[in-house]
Amino acid sequence: MAARLLIDPSLNVVPDFATEYADVIATGNFTGEAALAAVRAPWDAKQALLTAQWQQQTEDDQAAAEIARLEAEQAEQEKQQREVERELQTQALKDREAEEEKREKEKKRPKINSLADDRAAPTDSIARPSPYAIERLKQLRYVPLHYFTVEGCDEAAHNNDFLAKDTFTISTDDDVLLL
Repeated sequence: MAARLLIDPSLNVVPDFATEYADVIATGNFTGEAALAAVRAPWDAKQALLTAQWQQQTEDDQAAAEIARLEAEQAEQEKQQREVERELQTQALKDREAEEEKREKEKKRPKINSLADDRAAPTDSIARPSPYAIERLKQLRYVPLHYFTVEGCDEAAHNNDFLAKDTFTISTDDDVLLL
């Protein structure tokens, strides 16, 4: 293979053969134009060869660049495909783990007993201590045990008047304030 050309031969300036080879032209059996054509013919032939070599070199460079671009594109597509496959595998693994965790939770969850259709729901409510006793507990003050016994809770349920009988309150009825 010929040596790589570094510059485009079409950029070469045609030498002035009339001044450089004036003594050869004068001694030869040529006329002015024929002598210039004879001296210029080898240069033109060499220039044509160099131009053809340059064009071939340029085409080879473009082809190599195209091949490199296609290979880079293919490598990038393969890389993206691997990433997508990796993400799909990771997502599948996460889904399997979530499903397994869900099954484990189902196993650990207590089973609900079936309801007996022939039994009635209880009608009595759970006895609660009086609001006075609860408030004293919140304040961390002494509360006699009587307030927490069944009798004390029943007494609180019967005397569950939050407001004194001789107090007034404000209430509303259809956008009207009432006393």
